[in-house]
Amino acid sequence: MTQVIILALYAESGVGAAMGFYGLAVSAAPVIAPTLSGLMVDHWGWQSIFWAAGGISTLVLVIAFPVMRNVLKTSADAHLDVLSFILAAFGFVGLQLGFSNLGVAPALSWQVLGALAVGAICLAVFVVRQLKIGHPMLQLRIFATRDFAVAVLLSMFLYAILIAGSTILPMYMQQMDGATVTISALAMLSGSLVMAVSSPVTGRVFDRFGIRPLAIGGMALLAVTMIPFGFLTDNTPIWWIAVVFAVRSVAVAMVMMPAATWGLASVERRYASDASALLTSLRTIAGALGSAVFVAVMVACGNNPTGVSIAFWAMVGVAVVGLIMAVVCCRRR
Repeated sequence: MTQVIILALYAESGVGAAMGFYGLAVSAAPVIAPTLSGLMVDHWGWQSIFWAAGGISTLVLVIAFPVMRNVLKTSADAHLDVLSFILAAFGFVGLQLGFSNLGVAPALSWQVLGALAVGAICLAVFVVRQLKIGHPMLQLRIFATRDFAVAVLLSMFLYAILIAGSTILPMYMQQMDGATVTISALAMLSGSLVMAVSSPVTGRVFDRFGIRPLAIGGMALLAVTMIPFGFLTDNTPIWWIAVVFAVRSVAVAMVMMPAATWGLASVERRYASDASALLTSLRTIAGALGSAVFVAVMVACGNNPTGVSIAFWAMVGVAVVGLIMAVVCCRRR
């Protein structure tokens, strides 16, 4: 909803900067969360995370009542297809469950293959239903817009790497490098700060130069900064991990919100809400699935520095695919 409102309120010349400031929250939050939660777990226990989340949600709700107002036209014809909602829920949960179990159960077991089959079948029926009914839950036909489809794929690759890296690195530092939860959390803080500073800057660069230099440069930098993590050992200094992670965060900021802005701007305005919902949902799901898959790769390869390195080399491969896509498909417009 936020992205749709930003597109509606800001002129074309300033939408990149506006989305960049929005990216302060969207891109920095998933990275700063391990830092805050690590400190909280060490000092107040893991339950404190949920108390804090409940308090924040309550505060946002209280602030929203006097501040939020309708800025877009509403429609009496708005319709939610309940069956589509159920199919999507079971589909994505099935995939998440199946990939999450890869590292702890046989590939042909019902925990893995069964869950993946249920998820795939539900999503296939969901897609067919969206294309056939008069009021689809999501307008999937907008994927025919080339720029939007490319933006969604780039965002999915990026989120898969972002969330997986932010999950595996603290695990490595605590279990294999001997760091405390607090130290590993502070090591991740550098990336959060760099990403927060970089997002508004990349938004202004997008307004001036378009998506192509940001997408190509960002995916290239992302691939390069993942390579050092492919050589982790039991004795890799924590400060080195923090430095490389901070540089990697610049790459994430170069692509994340500019790609979203570029993709949403390529879709007809009447489909803006569908496009935003698809982009946001699919990149978030890609982050969850990517984390599950890469953690499963790490566990399957020994749950040791070697397994961590192999998982990061797999992420390098994903980043290279994204780089090729950026070179071939991202235009300046």
